[in-house]
Amino acid sequence: MNLSATNRLFMIMGYLACLLLVPIYVNLFTLWDYAKRTFGDDLAGLLPIIGTSLLLLIIVLVVRKRSKEIHSWGLIILGIAIACLALFTTNPKWPAKRVHVAEYMMLVLVVRYAMSFKLSGTPLLFFSFLFAAMLGVHDEMLQGFSQNRTYGIRDMLVNSLGSLAGALIWHGAGWFGNLSIIHADAQSTRDYGPVLYLFWLIASLLLAVYPLYYYRGVELIPFWPFVPLGSTIVLFTFIFSRIPHSWRHGVQAITLCALALCSYPVYSHVSQVLFY
Repeated sequence: MNLSATNRLFMIMGYLACLLLVPIYVNLFTLWDYAKRTFGDDLAGLLPIIGTSLLLLIIVLVVRKRSKEIHSWGLIILGIAIACLALFTTNPKWPAKRVHVAEYMMLVLVVRYAMSFKLSGTPLLFFSFLFAAMLGVHDEMLQGFSQNRTYGIRDMLVNSLGSLAGALIWHGAGWFGNLSIIHADAQSTRDYGPVLYLFWLIASLLLAVYPLYYYRGVELIPFWPFVPLGSTIVLFTFIFSRIPHSWRHGVQAITLCALALCSYPVYSHVSQVLFY
């Protein structure tokens, strides 16, 4: 899909906004400290739930107003259910973590906007979710370099659930992009290579992030968990021409986002900063 210079600029701005939101989210912890001092622990712990509930209420009201343009009520209801599940998946000792649900529901909307210039239909839903979930991994990695924050596997799950909830809701509501289901390219019906590549990319990402939990506050980030993830650049080079055009941009985006994780062990060793 060829884009005009204006649309290309808007797409780039959308991606930049996504990347900017992640460090903003990381540094919102100061607001949580202020809320605890102002309202007390109990009331402050309810604020993320209230915020997410208000967001869901606004979504419902807007969706009802645009009911004739709704793509799928089923996706919207499923997304709301997943958002509620995500709220209760957080660590009860850290109620502030519940705000991640609303954060990533909004982040995936920005991702969806950026990707809508190149993707549509089901690929737009799928890759916007994956990209936002991967940004959630970056969120936790950045937190791991702060002594006042911690790297958490459960938080990544919450970020991913928030991303999935938002992706379903925005797709069901018909926001941004052509919603028609894109039929698979002729080549994709015979070639499972790109699908296997996606499985490998996701699996290697999980293999990279899970062991880091045991290195918190003890050592620098090791390189070895990132070896399988780093190898995806070789696989991507071989598989690129076989990726269906209808989701090629999405594969490129999540590959770059995943490979960027390999920069963290480099930073850890160069700066000699422990990982928390």
